[in-house]
Amino acid sequence: MMKRILLCLLLPLLFLPAVGAIPVEELVKNPQEWDGKSLTVRGEVVGRLEKKEGVWLNLLDNGWPLGVWCAKELAREVRVIGDYKHVGDTVEVTGIFHAKCREHGGEPDFHAENLKVVSEGYAIRRPMNLLLLTLSLFLFLAGLSTALFLRLRRREPFWGYSPESF
Repeated sequence: MMKRILLCLLLPLLFLPAVGAIPVEELVKNPQEWDGKSLTVRGEVVGRLEKKEGVWLNLLDNGWPLGVWCAKELAREVRVIGDYKHVGDTVEVTGIFHAKCREHGGEPDFHAENLKVVSEGYAIRRPMNLLLLTLSLFLFLAGLSTALFLRLRRREPFWGYSPESF
């Protein structure tokens, strides 16, 4: 009987929404709703800019960017920045969101108080596509030979000058 009562009390907890990171999309679409609040956001680090006072990290969450201002000590944990050849570190940042930050020119930003690397970034292997390389080379040579043929057919000087111009 006690187990049934306990089960009935705990079962609704399974259906409660998990408290966690706020999607960056929600912050960007409704900045005034979140202004000045302490939040947690999660995203891939795709940019880093060192300043005297701190570090700007650019996070990307499902295509939505967010600038995060943090202390240099916090940013030291970030090792891989996302670019064409890398997937950046995924971080979870807790701090204060500002819809119009007075300290940083009135733009929306996030001031980090805590930063944790959730998953480390890694290199992306992008093999060369030999078919595209061959096709590109063929088209280049076809275009070059067509240009040469047309110049010779019109009897124009190839390098832009003729012997008569001297």
